[in-house]
Amino acid sequence: MIPLSIEDIRRTAQTTVSVLEEAGFASCLVGSCANSEHGVTRIPNDIDILVLTDGVSAEQLKILITQNNRCFHLTRPADNPHAAYQVLWYTFSPTSQKGVPKICRVDVLIPGVINLPLIPPDLVVYSGASGLPVMPLVAVLLHKVLAWRAHGESPKQRAQDKQIVDVGDVGELLELASASGSTLADQGWLPQWFIDTAVGAVAQYVQIYPATVTRWARILGQECEHTTFHA
Repeated sequence: MIPLSIEDIRRTAQTTVSVLEEAGFASCLVGSCANSEHGVTRIPNDIDILVLTDGVSAEQLKILITQNNRCFHLTRPADNPHAAYQVLWYTFSPTSQKGVPKICRVDVLIPGVINLPLIPPDLVVYSGASGLPVMPLVAVLLHKVLAWRAHGESPKQRAQDKQIVDVGDVGELLELASASGSTLADQGWLPQWFIDTAVGAVAQYVQIYPATVTRWARILGQECEHTTFHA
């Protein structure tokens, strides 16, 4: 697959956001794409977009996107052709000089999937670099720690290998959150189930990376009192 630039990633994200918006759905970037828009240096490999609705399935949204923009298409996952879900792709035009199409995977997500909370549309933030809608920084950081734990608990080596990248992302997000003065106390919209789950993951994280505990304590504030981690 042809490597993508940050411009490619943003173009794909903006097109996806626009198609959804025209269909009446608010959305925002999550995952590595949100990390990047908040300032993480690693360039994402694909797009993770959270659609702020609880009344439509991800599969219905993927079909809607393909019906409204012909740059998108659906395929069955290569490693599981009989899967019940399909993978959404964005194809760039023109193709590369060698005639190989440049494509970007777009993962369409809905609240509740992979521990993603429902975000009130008026609390979505907008990237200063691109203007794209993004999940707030503290929520992005906590969700990344949840991903780190999930990858470590997976029986698949491919998932476990992702923890190295996760740790790098968490480190940069921690620095960004600390520099901005962002704290969990500012995120009154976050549901308690998400906070409890994420703080539990942080407790595991600091056991392995104790040098990060002070920064976590500043961000989590009173929630530290409900966990077992300490400096």
